[in-house]
Amino acid sequence: MAESRDTMAHIFTMRSLVLYAVLCGGGALVEGVAIARPRLMGPRLGAGLRSASPRGAIRASGGVDFEAAQWSLLTQQHQGFFKGVWTSVDGSGAPLDELEADSAWVTTKGGEELIQVNTYFTGSVRSSCEVCQDSVEGRQLQVGTYSKGKMPGVRLAGRGIAFGPRVTKRGALTAEVGLRDGVSRVRVLFAYEPQYAPTGGGPPTSLELGRVTVIRECLDRPPLRDEPRAVSAARPSGEAADLWRANDGAPPFGLWQGERDVWVAGEVTSERVAPAHLRRCRCSGAADADEPAAETLQLPGGIYVEFPRTIAPATPVELRVSWAPFAAAPQLLRAALGITALGRVILENAEEVVMAPPTCDAFAVETLEQLAPALSS
Repeated sequence: MAESRDTMAHIFTMRSLVLYAVLCGGGALVEGVAIARPRLMGPRLGAGLRSASPRGAIRASGGVDFEAAQWSLLTQQHQGFFKGVWTSVDGSGAPLDELEADSAWVTTKGGEELIQVNTYFTGSVRSSCEVCQDSVEGRQLQVGTYSKGKMPGVRLAGRGIAFGPRVTKRGALTAEVGLRDGVSRVRVLFAYEPQYAPTGGGPPTSLELGRVTVIRECLDRPPLRDEPRAVSAARPSGEAADLWRANDGAPPFGLWQGERDVWVAGEVTSERVAPAHLRRCRCSGAADADEPAAETLQLPGGIYVEFPRTIAPATPVELRVSWAPFAAAPQLLRAALGITALGRVILENAEEVVMAPPTCDAFAVETLEQLAPALSS
């Protein structure tokens, strides 16, 4: 199972992450930790529309067909050559940096394997003559190799994809949530930095948000900021989402209905539920009294990102992404990734502290349509 491949232990020596190793038997690592399952995607939402891939979704429950369904979702919804802009902000939305990158998701070995290769364009030299071309410095990195039954850390549900949570070699926790609509895709990468006690000893006391990276991508074209909508619609591959339109900050109020797909414990379930009002861009309506406070970023392109600034030990939290691809179309895509980090201590001695790895509690994706005012009154 992919879940067992995700079990990476945090190995901390004083203030540094000096090692992290693969441990078998993920269930044993968190045994004895009382962690309540987070309430993903909130109030039940009703029947919605289905359409062909990549706007549609493959649905399957656990068992023999589960790995095949996950593989089909990955190849059908994410295979291709995407051009993107990666914009990083801090927890308040202040810009940190931005770069362009290509992301190739291509199959090999007769379609039995998919390789993800990113090319980051970190610098450029502008030409001084009209007939010359600009030069760009690129750095290529193979991010992952996937095949049926071998997709460690990858979860797919509906039109969404999630990676992680994972721990980097320097001790940061990362997780990624993505949504696909037609030729466009939005992915959001969350990065948390470990925080330690003033004495400097022992494991991290919490994780603090370092940055949020919003990846706006289009298939076979760059996500141009100033491309006229008519030009985008005339492209052979179809119209791209309006990824740069101004966000007026208004949450998507109104009555919405749709469908939800939930990945949990190696199984994907689907449901159609009754229409519901969205009172916040988060999927679960009003916050629970004991739920960690969440920050909300309202970003250009109809993108809403929600996250806790601080992750406390053994406390379930959710990382949420909402996206309205087009201003004129009453459609909303939402995803919530539930994670738990800094679990119980597995081993502790004078030199090191070994902690249980972070876990994915669940991953839920909703595809919603807004009802006309006459129907929502």
